[in-house]
Amino acid sequence: MSLQHMGNVNSPEKIQNLNEKIQNLNEKIQNQSITVQTLATRLCQELQEKEPEHTCNPCAQNWIWHADACYLLHRVSDTWQNSVKSCADRNASVLSINKNSVEFIQSMETDSYWLEASPRQNGNYSMNQTVNSSLWAQNNLNGLNTMRCGYLEGQYIYFNSCTGRRYVICEKTAGPVRVESVLRSRSR
Repeated sequence: MSLQHMGNVNSPEKIQNLNEKIQNLNEKIQNQSITVQTLATRLCQELQEKEPEHTCNPCAQNWIWHADACYLLHRVSDTWQNSVKSCADRNASVLSINKNSVEFIQSMETDSYWLEASPRQNGNYSMNQTVNSSLWAQNNLNGLNTMRCGYLEGQYIYFNSCTGRRYVICEKTAGPVRVESVLRSRSR
């Protein structure tokens, strides 16, 4: 190769042009990867409806996958504080108060479950998102200045003593669906 030809290959314009092409290709690859991941998630959700034990489920065994979260209905009655610890031990949190999670849990036949509404000395509660006020049990809002914790029972959210015993639903973000797991036809 001649020196003149080598000089042309390494010219700043050509290097800039190659860098731009590489960047464009990387963006296309990233977009395609997102598309494949989205399709894999949709397909896995359809497979889960037909075959709940399919290997594509992004949640651990015994956890329920809904939308972008995994839920564990823990059938051990305990205090709010112990329930929070139990979920934390599973790298999860107690069911948060948001419209999607509450409506999903209400759609199942459930008992009384603690919510993430945590007590504060001033009577205010920590809540991630606003929930339709029709879900609040109106006759149970008196005395919120005491240490009370939220729980979901039937179609309503109540507050009562944090030392009471209720079941807990642990919640955590679902991991991504492994594309290769969607292609497998066997169950766990």
